[in-house]
Amino acid sequence: MQKSVLFSAAAAVVVSMAWLPTEARAQAALNDKVIVSANLGIQVGDNDLARSTSFDLNEETATIDFAQTINNGFFFEFGGAYKVTPNFGVGLTYGFLSNSGTGNVSGSLPHPLFFDRPRTFSADVDDLAHSEQALHFQAIYFMPFTDKVDFTFSFGPSLFNVKQVLLTGVSYTDVPPSFDSVTIDAVNSVELRDSGWGFNLGGEVTYALTPTIGANGLLRYSHGNVEFNPAEGQTADVGAGGFQIGVGLKYRF
Repeated sequence: MQKSVLFSAAAAVVVSMAWLPTEARAQAALNDKVIVSANLGIQVGDNDLARSTSFDLNEETATIDFAQTINNGFFFEFGGAYKVTPNFGVGLTYGFLSNSGTGNVSGSLPHPLFFDRPRTFSADVDDLAHSEQALHFQAIYFMPFTDKVDFTFSFGPSLFNVKQVLLTGVSYTDVPPSFDSVTIDAVNSVELRDSGWGFNLGGEVTYALTPTIGANGLLRYSHGNVEFNPAEGQTADVGAGGFQIGVGLKYRF
């Protein structure tokens, strides 16, 4: 819900800017062809990952449920753009984000001696590492506003490379003498890396500090999906990207 509201607000800004008078947009037309930039900001919102698995145990079926929260956080990016015409261009941006999340593993394990007497369990886990590298390929529209301020709007495909620690199961001990409960000795996990495609849509405002250097504000929404196989018979779809707010610098030459 939060992402939908933020994305709608950003889209409204883009549409309203397109209705600015032509005279105002033309005031700060730039002759520079190449623009490089660096931004630092925060990617807001968390991604929840829930999945389950089952397997045969003691001639019955055991089930395990996994729940993970993938936290977003601060990101850094740098990129470049080339003006094909005064108002249209292409760009490429590389971004990096690293953080950690929490998880829970719960389930039901059949009794080793009696049928229909499952033992339930639950265990929490912290510090499940997550990192994202993103390449944003962009078609860009340049919109001068005043002699000091200009706007850019961009969209295009994104390639995400994600590294994620995923929960895979538990190691446990049956508690004697009745074996009606289990002790969780360890929560098993694996760290995997894979890539997937998505998209990006964003807008920037730049204030000229000098004829070649500008201070930059960024709003962007990106989203992708990466499929992992953490264990035999298990799949996990991890979301990448999010709503980004950042500031930085641009250099034109």
